[in-house]
Amino acid sequence: MARSVADLALLLSVLAGEDPRAPFSFGHGERFLAPLAADLTGKRIGWLGDFGGFAPHEPEVLKVCREALKAFEALGCSVDEAVVNHPLEPVWRAFQTLRHGQAGASLMIHYRDPARRALMKPEAVWEVEGGLALSAFDMAAASAVRTAWSAATRRLFERFDYLVAPTAQVFPFALDQTWPREIAGQTMATYHEWMKAVCLVSMTGCPSLAAPAGFGAGGLPMGLQIIAPVHAEIDCLRLAYGYEAETRWTERWRPERLSA
Repeated sequence: MARSVADLALLLSVLAGEDPRAPFSFGHGERFLAPLAADLTGKRIGWLGDFGGFAPHEPEVLKVCREALKAFEALGCSVDEAVVNHPLEPVWRAFQTLRHGQAGASLMIHYRDPARRALMKPEAVWEVEGGLALSAFDMAAASAVRTAWSAATRRLFERFDYLVAPTAQVFPFALDQTWPREIAGQTMATYHEWMKAVCLVSMTGCPSLAAPAGFGAGGLPMGLQIIAPVHAEIDCLRLAYGYEAETRWTERWRPERLSA
């Protein structure tokens, strides 16, 4: 969304705010214009890694991200393993249920037209048909699982100020590959299971910011999710701002067109 944390904060200051056309919106978008520089000494970082093996990652992805954790230590933060004491399979199933309902509903207008349906990707058809099989009770049960998962994450934040995880489980893959069928020897059952680690974070309701982590041996990039407690977006930005200043990724690696 932006090439620097300061630009991202500026963008959020424009996007945020109350609007009567969005009944769940709230004000104070100007909070994103607050100073981002902060003393991060003593901040506690929890490394989620591969969620205890539940979200398989390419080994080199984890290696690149663990190396990036040294930047937080250079800022005076402590970094420790964050062990999730909560069953994750129900959370993943709940995510799929909620996504069936939400994504399927938005795609239904195309699905109902046989001519348009013929043009839909199999994954899109799968979302719609999964949604058609759901009941209101299924959606309510999935929402209850999400609430329990959010509460478990909140307990993690009693020990840590921030959580950190990779932004993807694999490095960027070829354009002609629709999605990875296998990661670290584990078969992917769905088209979005290679993003499981990101989906689990989305289910917490916490703000998450993607920052550069580095490059693998093949020259492909990887990033870090910087995760803060619910409604602590400004804290998320401040840690990312300090990390950006320490690593200088956006200064050292510029797109060719910008460099020209």
